[in-house]
Amino acid sequence: GFESVSWRGLRIRNPDDDPPDWILSELVVPVLPFPCAGPTTLLRHEGYVHAYCVEDSERHEVYLLRWSESDFIAGDLEDPEWSTGSGWASTDPEALFDEGAADFTVSHDPFRDHFVLVQGLGYSGGFLADSLALRIASGVEGPFPKSDPFYSPPEIQVPEVVANSVRTHPQFGGADLIATYIASADLDQVRADPEIYYPRFLKLRFR
Repeated sequence: GFESVSWRGLRIRNPDDDPPDWILSELVVPVLPFPCAGPTTLLRHEGYVHAYCVEDSERHEVYLLRWSESDFIAGDLEDPEWSTGSGWASTDPEALFDEGAADFTVSHDPFRDHFVLVQGLGYSGGFLADSLALRIASGVEGPFPKSDPFYSPPEIQVPEVVANSVRTHPQFGGADLIATYIASADLDQVRADPEIYYPRFLKLRFR
C-alpha cells in the first residue's frame, strides 16, 4: 500500500514550454496537522483558492483549507486558513466528511449554484473503487451528504481491476459535467491488457 508522509509545492516558471523544459522552483508549504499527501483537489471561488485534503487514516476524513487568490498567485502558501465548522482560522480544522477518496474533484455549478463532488467509492473507502459516487452541497464547505453511487465501471468485472483517478472537468462542454476515471490493476496486468489503464469519459446530466 501507500503511506502519506509529506507534500511539496512547486511553481512552474515557464508553463507554456514543453514539460521536459519546465523550470521548477520550490515553495514553502504549511506542515499539515495530520498525515496527508497534500491537497487532493483545488477550487477557485470568490477570491480564494480552496484545497481539499484527505487524512491518511482509517476513516479518510476530508479537511478544507484556503488561501487568498493574491497569496496563491504569489506562491505564499505558508499560512492558510482552515475550515473549523464555524468559520475559518489558522488552527483547529474540523473534518467536512469521511470516506474521502485519494482522487476527487469539487466543482461549482453556477447555473444551479451548488458544489458537486465526484469521487471513487468502494474498497478502502474509495482509495480503490468499484463505483463512482457524488455528493452535492450548497456551499464550498458543505454540508456534503453521504456519497451517492451513480455508476459502476464495467471494467471492474475483470478480477483485480479497480477504478481510480476519478476527476471532473467543468471546463469541457457537451454535458452538465464531464467525469473521467482510470481502470487500474497491477503492473503486469496493465502491460498484458491494452484495454485497461487509460481514461474513460462519462457525461453527467443533473435533473
